[in-house]
Amino acid sequence: MMRKKKVLILFSFMIFFLLGFTLKINTSADGEVKVVKHLTNGKISHLEVITHRNIQNITLQAFNEQGEMSHLLLLEDYIVTQNPHLNRNSFYITNRIAGLEDIYELFLINGGNIKIPIEIKEIEATEEVVMAERLVASQAMENILSESSVDTLKIMSYNIHHGRNLFGRYSLDEIAEVIKNSNADIIGLQEVDNGVVRSRFQDQLKYLSEKLSMEYAYGHNYNVLGGMYGNGVLSKYPIESYENLRLPSGREQRGLLNAIINIEGKQLSFLVTHLGLNEQERQRQVKAVSNYLDTLTNQVILVGDFNTRSNSEEIKLLSKRLIDAAYAMDNIEPTFDLSVLSGRIDYIFLDQSMDIRNYRVIKSRASDHYPITATFELE
Repeated sequence: MMRKKKVLILFSFMIFFLLGFTLKINTSADGEVKVVKHLTNGKISHLEVITHRNIQNITLQAFNEQGEMSHLLLLEDYIVTQNPHLNRNSFYITNRIAGLEDIYELFLINGGNIKIPIEIKEIEATEEVVMAERLVASQAMENILSESSVDTLKIMSYNIHHGRNLFGRYSLDEIAEVIKNSNADIIGLQEVDNGVVRSRFQDQLKYLSEKLSMEYAYGHNYNVLGGMYGNGVLSKYPIESYENLRLPSGREQRGLLNAIINIEGKQLSFLVTHLGLNEQERQRQVKAVSNYLDTLTNQVILVGDFNTRSNSEEIKLLSKRLIDAAYAMDNIEPTFDLSVLSGRIDYIFLDQSMDIRNYRVIKSRASDHYPITATFELE
């Protein structure tokens, strides 16, 4: 009898230990979570929830100063900032959520349904920073001759198919000629190789930038055949900075490249993306892009290969906040045009404040996609 009792006690202890160990795993598996409250002139711009790279969704409870729950937030649409020293996901809570200013405390609800308090750090764009930005812009304007003043800007989106045409022939020089003849000022490129055997181990973006005398920024999204593959930006104007953001993806990692370009002292956020082939995947990616757009203060241009038609939910969502250049100019010609498959899947989206003048589909066969251009008036 005593032996059975000892066995029962030992068994109970093991169960208790395992449950406690599991609880500890569930608690720590969420990893460190940080929240940054971004303020501008004392008002909340947005909240950034920073988590471990392995976390793809997170549940938060928000409380106001009176201790009353104000929000229950399930965040699923994250963006990864590509940084060799940091491996984190960022979820954005923007002012599209009502009552954002009421959020005083946040608690993480982990896998074990346990509430864990999260410290909220505030970062404010101070008046000194604003004044410094104005001074830089003012000095830049003084350095530009009046006769070189820009009235309009021409932009391009071009999926270059890693520098090969429909028949598989290497065509990077032809692609360079198409870009040159278009007179585009800023170009967003997709399917750009760097050091890949299929494209002769060439740094394609650097090659194009040197051939066209333009500045460039590269967004590497994943490795292929021993090299890198991603999106790129070419610009006649200075690229002040850029960051490459990784979107929630399935089989193939997709990204969003944001280049800050100085147009006569005024900053422009020029974004390039190439979305996935799966509809559900694209919808998550577009939601993540849309959340990221809410955090930007500059005028925005978004271009890329979206792999979907204009009547899709993805394009409808983006069209609510940005101008679809082709639709605005009543020109919805195919950008991917084969005998077995034809449709408009490449897009240029402009800031709502921009006045579009022209949109064009350039029917070149240097790639399997047609490049597209849009011209708009600068303020």
